[in-house]
Amino acid sequence: MSTEPMDKMLFSFKARDGVAMFWIFFIVFIPGGVTLGPPFMSLNSFLICAVGYAVMAFGLDCKITIRSGSVCFVRRLYRIPFYVRRGRLITSVSYDSDWDDEDSASGVVVGIDGKEIHIGAGKRKSELYTGLFKNSEIYRSMQSNQTGKFEPDDAP
Repeated sequence: MSTEPMDKMLFSFKARDGVAMFWIFFIVFIPGGVTLGPPFMSLNSFLICAVGYAVMAFGLDCKITIRSGSVCFVRRLYRIPFYVRRGRLITSVSYDSDWDDEDSASGVVVGIDGKEIHIGAGKRKSELYTGLFKNSEIYRSMQSNQTGKFEPDDAP
């Protein structure tokens, strides 16, 4: 019988990967990327690239899993991981917009051991933000500092 504590799953989130979809679009269609765009290529070539983009975009997703002792973020293309970031804890969580505004944000930026990762979550960004924040080091320190009683600043 093992006396080690089990690595308990605290939070898991899986969604379409908006960041990877943007970069694939940018690389494929913007002039200077893989294709030069409709003014510089035939319509047939452009349609082939558009179909290729749609096939790739359909298979892109990302997943973040938080366990009691670790955090793992994975970007995948048809369930094949192409980017993985592992760490011990979440150091920061914010929306990816000016002034940390939820309405104008397209996703969430999460710091895993100080390295920031953008997760393009679209309509589910508030669910992602809440789940990540409640498992962050900032939230844990706020909970541990909360004593439950009020003391004025000038108290001895």
